[in-house]
Amino acid sequence: ELGPSQFFLRLGGLWLVTFTVLGLPIAAASFNPSREPLRFVLAAGTGTLFLVSLIVLRIYLGWSYVGDRLLSAVVPYEESGWYDGQMWVKPPEVLARDRLLGSYKVKPVIKMLKQTLVGTGALLVSAFVLFVFATPVEDFFKTTLRSKDYQPEVSISRSNNSKLNMRKEQLLRLPVDVVTDDDLA
Repeated sequence: ELGPSQFFLRLGGLWLVTFTVLGLPIAAASFNPSREPLRFVLAAGTGTLFLVSLIVLRIYLGWSYVGDRLLSAVVPYEESGWYDGQMWVKPPEVLARDRLLGSYKVKPVIKMLKQTLVGTGALLVSAFVLFVFATPVEDFFKTTLRSKDYQPEVSISRSNNSKLNMRKEQLLRLPVDVVTDDDLA
């Protein structure tokens, strides 16, 4: 039986291990960490949080099944297969014991798991929103820093054969909209 602090410590450890083993390599395949560090970290963290949320959901479903069986007075069961299901009516002593266990042991765990699912859901939504808005924010900072740090000189001159000569940097410098849109590039 875990207390809330031990549960969240283990959940954090699971997130960290999953982030390191699965999240970072998968995000590195999608986003270049040196060019897009914000999107890289957000993608790895969001994917890892999604996996941890699925694990918490599975734990919640298991505990709620146990709680339902403990709190109900009649329990369905199968003797040998799907075709011969029976209903077992609990005797009063067993029903009282099961309801005590369900009320004092299972319900607090289910409540904590529900709160954890709500928290991870809110974190997933906020991480997804941050991920969606990470590209415009990164582009804004890149264009702002580039326009302050890099002021290209326009050196267009006519050569002997009357062709325009431009520097390589000026030819390759594309607007941010063109760089981010594969169809335009």
